[in-house]
Amino acid sequence: MLKRLLWLCVLAAVIATTVVVSRSRRAAPVTAEFAQLMNRGNGLLEKGDPAGATTLYQQALLLSPESIDVRLNLANAALLADRPADAVPFCRQVLELDRNNAASLYLLGCALLRQNQPEPATAAFQQSWSIDPGEPALDFQMGLAQRELGRFPEAIRLFESAVRASPEHPSAHYQLSQLYRRVGQTEDANRALARHQQIAARAPAQSATAASLERCKHTRPLAPFVLAQPNRAGLAVHFTEDTTTAFGATAADYRAPLTVVDYERDGRPSLFAHEKSGGFVLLDNRSGRFAPLGRPLRASPDGGYRAALTGDLDNDGIDDVVVLGEKDSRVFKFYAQGRLRDATRAAGLEGVAATSGVLADLHFSGNLDLAVVRPSGAGLALYRNLGNLAFDPAWTDSGLPAEIPGATQILTADWNNESLPGVFVARAAAPAAHFEKKRSAPFSPGTATQAWPAGAVVATCDLDNDLRLEAVIATATSLEFVDREAPQQSSLPLAGFVVAGLSPVDFDNDGWLDLVAFGPSGLRIWRNAGHAGFRDVTKELGLEATGPAEGCVAADFDNDGDTDFVTASATGVRLWRNDGGNQNRQLKLRLVGNRSSSSALGVRVELLSGDWRSSRIVRQQPLEIGVGRHTQIDALKVYWFDLSTSQVDVPVAPTPHVVNEPTLPSGSCPYLYVWDGSGFRFVSDILGAAPLGLPMNEKLFVAADPEELLALGDTTTFPPKDGTYEVRLTEELREVLYLDEAHLIAIDHPAGTIVHPTSKMLPMPPFPQHELWTLRPLATPRAAVRSDGLDVTAALAQTDNQMVSPVQLRRPQLRGLAEPFAVTMDFGPIPTERALVLALTGWIRFGGGMANISGAIDPTLPFPFPGLEVELADGAWQKVDVVVGTPAGKTKTILVDLAGKLPAGARRLRLSTAFEIYWDAAVLCEKADSATSQEHRLSPTRSDLRWYGYSRFADLPPSIPLTPVYGDASPVPPWSHTPSGWFTRYGEVDSLVRQRDDRLTLLAAGDELALCFDAAALPPPAPGMTRDFFLHVVGWDKDADFHVEQGWRLEPLPFSGMSDQRYGTEPRPAHLDDSWIKEFNTRWVDLIVPQPAGKTRAVP
Repeated sequence: MLKRLLWLCVLAAVIATTVVVSRSRRAAPVTAEFAQLMNRGNGLLEKGDPAGATTLYQQALLLSPESIDVRLNLANAALLADRPADAVPFCRQVLELDRNNAASLYLLGCALLRQNQPEPATAAFQQSWSIDPGEPALDFQMGLAQRELGRFPEAIRLFESAVRASPEHPSAHYQLSQLYRRVGQTEDANRALARHQQIAARAPAQSATAASLERCKHTRPLAPFVLAQPNRAGLAVHFTEDTTTAFGATAADYRAPLTVVDYERDGRPSLFAHEKSGGFVLLDNRSGRFAPLGRPLRASPDGGYRAALTGDLDNDGIDDVVVLGEKDSRVFKFYAQGRLRDATRAAGLEGVAATSGVLADLHFSGNLDLAVVRPSGAGLALYRNLGNLAFDPAWTDSGLPAEIPGATQILTADWNNESLPGVFVARAAAPAAHFEKKRSAPFSPGTATQAWPAGAVVATCDLDNDLRLEAVIATATSLEFVDREAPQQSSLPLAGFVVAGLSPVDFDNDGWLDLVAFGPSGLRIWRNAGHAGFRDVTKELGLEATGPAEGCVAADFDNDGDTDFVTASATGVRLWRNDGGNQNRQLKLRLVGNRSSSSALGVRVELLSGDWRSSRIVRQQPLEIGVGRHTQIDALKVYWFDLSTSQVDVPVAPTPHVVNEPTLPSGSCPYLYVWDGSGFRFVSDILGAAPLGLPMNEKLFVAADPEELLALGDTTTFPPKDGTYEVRLTEELREVLYLDEAHLIAIDHPAGTIVHPTSKMLPMPPFPQHELWTLRPLATPRAAVRSDGLDVTAALAQTDNQMVSPVQLRRPQLRGLAEPFAVTMDFGPIPTERALVLALTGWIRFGGGMANISGAIDPTLPFPFPGLEVELADGAWQKVDVVVGTPAGKTKTILVDLAGKLPAGARRLRLSTAFEIYWDAAVLCEKADSATSQEHRLSPTRSDLRWYGYSRFADLPPSIPLTPVYGDASPVPPWSHTPSGWFTRYGEVDSLVRQRDDRLTLLAAGDELALCFDAAALPPPAPGMTRDFFLHVVGWDKDADFHVEQGWRLEPLPFSGMSDQRYGTEPRPAHLDDSWIKEFNTRWVDLIVPQPAGKTRAVP
């Protein structure tokens, strides 16, 4: 690769570098010594002394092992010293901390290119460009990489871009002169060479180096970002016992275990407590005063109850409680207004013995599963939530072992911020066991905890406000702090205090999580002073004499804006009121999941306000977050289990701020738009029946039908624009479109007839022949009644967005499913001897892999596909022997061939389904002679693959499918990860879409394919004929749902005749000509969605 430098001409003298402040997400601990080392190192780097600068940067790195700024400076120093291999690990470490760091991607690309690795260099450069485009040096370096890969047209385009932005760039002109000559553009080559010589003649006689050619804003040395630190002394906070006010004379009646329950989700944290008589009771909280609500629920007097867990077990919007005991466990189902019952038998959890546990969505089904530690450290037991309040005790394929000797505690944590919570199992005599979660796979043993100290109690949280988790481990003698980058950083002596439980709580609302421990000796609290470390403040807070604590819960019980404590022991419960913490402000968040579990347990939240930031994990609702003196949050980002959403300028108010998980799809189908004379009109989605790797259940994939015909409109609604018919295909969801073919079909048919395609979604093969049928309408329903008695005659009379909705939808986690419902239609006398066809117009809401799995494990759900029955002359109903199918996505018409299927004397038809389908129209038709119609097929005369973005959805009633507004697009989607790989480069793709040949146009999330068809190629319709237009497409679609096979990768590429059930394992046939892959697939799309620089945008 260094030979390429011989081709480069003299570059102008190197412009003096300047020091800039990094906008990285993670902060360096800015001490005077750290700042001095950084500044001295920057000075040496500017003087051309990379070795001296490296020495100082390495010293700074010891002071701040998590600093992005130091690592970027070290990478720059390595490149300046011509040690590219040394730069690579620093760049990769930065990307582990911040995948949206454009500078690290650029420097990584430069380092790889210098080491003769142009393909990974190109990937790094392209991802840097997607985050921060417009840097001429980046275009130049990408051009060098594409040149080395033999992609000369792409290299020319990039060098041309570089000289447009920097006309005096002599090296880019020289490169163009060489490449123009390689592709036969002699005149252009001579002109570029002459321009190069003009510039070189004016430049100083100085040899160009790799570093000088890489010089840009990304190579400037960085000064550290300053994260605001908490006041070292802290507020004057004191905890006052207020047990009598809170509980009155009944305080001695209650015991551990305790759990907080906001049973009406109104911000009032009530308590669920064990009674000394052996039962359990809900203690209703009214302004800090607790009183039993209802009668106590009986329980075993010798159950040995040890833990109580709160979570919505059936996603009905009301939290329930699971109590775990060494000899008995209980499930308590909550209803509105605090009513509850013992549902242990219905849940299938009788006989469960446990000392601790966790409620978490371990299976990515939207349901809270139960994982427990068995008594005496015997190991784990797992119970999969089936979604209907019942648990499966025979869950053996989770990947979590039953035998973990010495287990004391289990918790979940997304240790790597990958939206994949892992499982940690604490052990008193060994490091915690760690199990990683992989997409579309069970848990597997991880290595994150190998260097951890042994400890019976573990807590994970963001202690240093770097937006990443740290772990605190309670050993027999100390609290040990573990960071992902520096395994054992520091410790706090316990001085004989035995820790039974450990919780992160911000008692003074300064925005930094403190630590609260309880045990036989009472409470201990360590205040987090940021860089100054932790300090034991138990005595200062007035909590040195709380007495033994078998349990401790924390919440703002008196609703005064700071967090109080309730402790429990053998003598009763005690409330400790926080006096003074509300001098700082507290934000209360209530998160409501509808694809994630309703309780949102395990969901991660990131907050930014001014020079403060932090992250929190939902373990209790509402989530109480101290924010210091900030009156609003500049940016609030919520990482749900499937999407991420952002809000800006969130006020900090006394009442909980509610964030609902959006009902937006992350995966479904690509969108189709056409020019309608005034703008681009949304038509529908495409290839909804052609998913790749989408699970039908835990054993089978949905079979894909990779062909579809879609109605576009007639000559009025689909006119030509400047002589061409304009079609747009966009990929606006978290998925990949693999498009093999696209054609326009114009069909001329007799006036009075209608034309519909036979395409539709079926439960399994064989799939229909994709044809256009000419039909003669006979009747719309004279009367139509939904199964609940609602008259829907007018709604089905015509296609007008007046929908027949399901009677009742399933819980939100079962998106796409409904309670079974039917529509009975009376068309009048049915001429059964004729070639009848039922045309049904409507749309279906796709649930995706997560909903498919959740539905498949619930044995109470029926087969959802539509069925058709006919009423006989005697009034009895009989099943019609047809496969009805469903619309393959948003509003489309499907055909049900009834020829020879209905008995004589048939009266009414009844259409039933358990899908979330909205019917718009029903027309009984007769099939007409196809010879009366004429088809004209057009290939695209022009195509253009390009960036588009993510459209805003129109504000429409929920019965109307989500409708994107073309042209009103955001560059940022509501998710953080996207399928990655080498996609089709931007530009024309005529040869790829012209015919079905397994040469695919690959659209990534945010891409658009413009297709133009020559209107002059069509003859005018004959007299008495009407013309309609259809798009014929062949291809597949794959989304990145957790359960989709290979959902995060572009590959494996599909091909005609492939086995749906072997996707991901079936080898690609050797007979395919795949030369197109090297020619067209030159655009890298990274797994992490780039976030453009600037203020965070609100993402719904």
